[in-house]
Amino acid sequence: MTTQMIPPDPLPTDQPALDSPAKRGITRALLCILLVALFLLFFKSSDVLQLLGLAIAFLSINLFEPVFSVIDRADPFVWHILVKAGSGLRHIISFHIPGIGRGIKMRSHFIIPVVCVIVVVYLLFHSAVSDAASSFNDFSCLRTSVPIPSAICNSGVGVTALPNGVRIGLITSAEQGPFDLSSLNGQERQVEAAIFQEDVAACSSSHITLAVVTLLSRTIEDPSGSVANGLDDLRGAYLAQHDYNATKAKYNLAEHNGRPFVSLCLVLANLGTLVTADQTSGSDLYSVPQVVQQLVQYNRHDPTFRGIVGFPYSSQVEEGISEFTTHWWGKLLLPIVSPSATSYKLSNIPNFYRVSPVDSKQATAMALFACGTLLKDNPKASVAIFTNSDSYSSSLSNKFTQSISDCVDAAHRHYEQYQNGNAISIQRAAQDAVQKNYSFIFFPGYEEDLDTLQAQIQQSIQQNPKAQFTILGGDGLTDIVNPNHNTFVTTYATVYAMPLDNNDEPSMQFLKEYTKQKFPLPYLAASVPGYTLLSQDVMRAYNATEAFTSTLENLAGRNLDATQENITKALESITFSGIGGQIAFQGDAPNSGIISDPQYTTVYIMCTSRNNAISLVATYDGNNLVLTKNLCLPTTSP
Repeated sequence: MTTQMIPPDPLPTDQPALDSPAKRGITRALLCILLVALFLLFFKSSDVLQLLGLAIAFLSINLFEPVFSVIDRADPFVWHILVKAGSGLRHIISFHIPGIGRGIKMRSHFIIPVVCVIVVVYLLFHSAVSDAASSFNDFSCLRTSVPIPSAICNSGVGVTALPNGVRIGLITSAEQGPFDLSSLNGQERQVEAAIFQEDVAACSSSHITLAVVTLLSRTIEDPSGSVANGLDDLRGAYLAQHDYNATKAKYNLAEHNGRPFVSLCLVLANLGTLVTADQTSGSDLYSVPQVVQQLVQYNRHDPTFRGIVGFPYSSQVEEGISEFTTHWWGKLLLPIVSPSATSYKLSNIPNFYRVSPVDSKQATAMALFACGTLLKDNPKASVAIFTNSDSYSSSLSNKFTQSISDCVDAAHRHYEQYQNGNAISIQRAAQDAVQKNYSFIFFPGYEEDLDTLQAQIQQSIQQNPKAQFTILGGDGLTDIVNPNHNTFVTTYATVYAMPLDNNDEPSMQFLKEYTKQKFPLPYLAASVPGYTLLSQDVMRAYNATEAFTSTLENLAGRNLDATQENITKALESITFSGIGGQIAFQGDAPNSGIISDPQYTTVYIMCTSRNNAISLVATYDGNNLVLTKNLCLPTTSP
C-alpha cells in the first residue's frame, strides 16, 4: 500500500511569500528611505566619495542577488586560481593555501556581502567617522585629565580652507604659509620670513611663545582692508620681538644669579578676513571657533605658550573670549593683549588687556572737538549718528551720543542703522542723511566701508549741490596707508598711535628699525610737517607685544621664572614706555573698574581733507583737549 503525501496548505493569497517581489520591494524602499535619512542627518557638506557611496548603496539594494549568482558561477574559477597559488607558496609558508581557499569558498556568501557593506559604509560615512574620531581625540586630550601622550593629541598647527577659499589656521614656520595664496602675498611672505628667522635662534634656548592672532586673507569683496591691518600687526609684533631679543647681550652682562635669558618666539594665527571673523555662529565661514580650538590644542602641545597678541577687533575679542571660556577652559587661562580692541563691553574681563583706551575716551575727544570747533558757529546743525550691533560700532556710537548731547539736543540728533560690510545698508543710510541735510555724519565703522559712504554722499549730493557735509569717526576709519580711499568729504577720525615726532629720539629709532626691515612706508608718510606717519596698527601691535616683553624684563629683574603663573600675575600691573607714551595696566585692582583698560594713553584727532591732505588737529589726554595750528581745509563740498 502506497502512502500518499499530502502537501501543506498554500499560503493565503492575501499574504505574499517571505521572498516574494512584494516583500523585497518593501524592504528595498525602507532601505532607500533609511539611506537618504542617514545621508541628510550626517552630512553638512558632501564630498565625491560620499555621493559615490550613496549611489553604490542604492544600486546594491537591487544588485545583491545577481552578485551572489555570479559568485556561484565563478566559484570553480576562483577555486582553481587559489589552488594554483597555493601550490606555488606551500613550501614558503607553513600553512596550506587550498585549505584557506576552501574556507573562503564555504563562507563566500557571508564574507563578500560584509566586505561590500564595509566599502559602502566607508564611502558614505568616512567624513562622519573622521569627525567623530577627531572629536573623541579632542575630548580625550583637552577636556579630561587623563594623561594622554602629547604625540597622540593634535598640535593645533595647520591651515585649512573655508568654503570661500579663505585659508585660516595656525602656523609655526614659513614653510606652512603664507595664508594668502594670491600674487599679492609678497609682503606677507616678507614679514613671516623675518618672524620665523628670529624664531630660529630664539626658540633654541630658554624662551616663551606668543601667538599673534590677526587677519591675513583677501577676497574679491575685501581685497586689501583686512590684510593691510593684519600685515601691520605682524610688522609691529616682529619689531617688538626683534628689539627684545636683541637685549640678550645686555642681560648677560647684568647679575641674574645664573638665570638664563628668556627669549621670545612668535607663532601666527589667521582669522581670515573681517567677514569670516564676524560671521554668526553656525556659519561655515565662521573662523573664530576653529582658530580658538587650534590655540587650545597648541597650548597643550607647547609648554612654552604663554599668551596671545590679538584679536584685532572688539567683536572678535568678545567672540574669542566666549569660545575660550564657554567651550574649553571655563575661564581665560592665557592672557590676551589686544592691540586695537576698544569696546567698553570688554572692560573688567580678568586676564584680558588692551593698549588702546576704551571707546568712551575717543568718543569724548571727538565730541569735545565737534562742540568746541566744528559746531561752535553752527549750534543748530543736525548730526546723523550711524549705528549697528557690532561690538565696536555700537559701543562707539553710544558713547558719542552721550558726549555730544552737551551741545546737540535730541531734536538735532538722528540715527541711521547699517551693517558693517553691507554696502546696500550703508548706501541707504547715507542717502537718507543727505536727503534730510544732516550736515555732520558720525560713522563708527571701519575703513573698508568708508569708500562706500563717501561715494554714496558724492552721488546723493548731486540732488542738493549746496549741501555741506563732514564725516566724524573713530580709530576704525584711519587708514593712511591706502592711497585709493575716496576723500570727497572731509573726514575727522580719532587715532590711538601718535604720528612720530621727527625731533623725538625714541620715535626716530623706531622708524629706523622699521625702514631697516624694508617695510613699506605710507604714501603720505611726510604729509604732516615735523612728523612721520606710520600705520597706527604697527605701533599698537608693537605696544601689545611689548606688554609681554616688559613683563619678562620685570620677572628677570626680580629673579623669577617665566612661568604662566608669574607672567599672568606680573602682567596685571605692568607699566612700560610704549611707542607714543607710557602705558600701565591695573588688573590687580578688580574693584577699580579698569581691569582691561590702559592708563595714561592719549587720543589724537586727525583730519583727511578733500584734497587728500592729512592734519593733526587736536590731542586729548583724558582731561584737556588741545587744538593744534594744523586745522583741516574747509569741510564743505564744492
